[in-house]
Amino acid sequence: LQQVELKDLSESLNVKTQKTRSLLDNADQGFLSFTHDCIIDEEYSRECIKLLGNSLAGKNFANILYPDDQKSNIFLQETLENVLNEKDPMIKEVMLSLLPDEVILNRRAIKVDYKIVSADKFMVVLTNNQRANTGKEDKAGAGNT
Repeated sequence: LQQVELKDLSESLNVKTQKTRSLLDNADQGFLSFTHDCIIDEEYSRECIKLLGNSLAGKNFANILYPDDQKSNIFLQETLENVLNEKDPMIKEVMLSLLPDEVILNRRAIKVDYKIVSADKFMVVLTNNQRANTGKEDKAGAGNT
């Protein structure tokens, strides 16, 4: 009886995981997470691959964003680590606001939003700014015809 219940629970969990992955993969935004060391977790959305490249798991997020800019790379890593070490939530938010909210990578402007999801984990939401800006222009122009 326990084996059957365990199998049912496992199948139910797999279905829910697939549904969640499907939502994230179709959001036209990249979602990834990492801990204080900036090493990207195994799970990330399909848009991350489009924006940042293949095989992201296990790679350093700062190295991907700033492969040729050592100052920005170090600033990002140190700031993120300092945020996790800070106790005051207001100071954490101020520190996060100091990080650039847009990077140019592979000739694309990418909006970067940092979220603290636990005591030792960040989530990053990536948005292709060209796509977002094109959509706004299309909607703005549509009203003028």
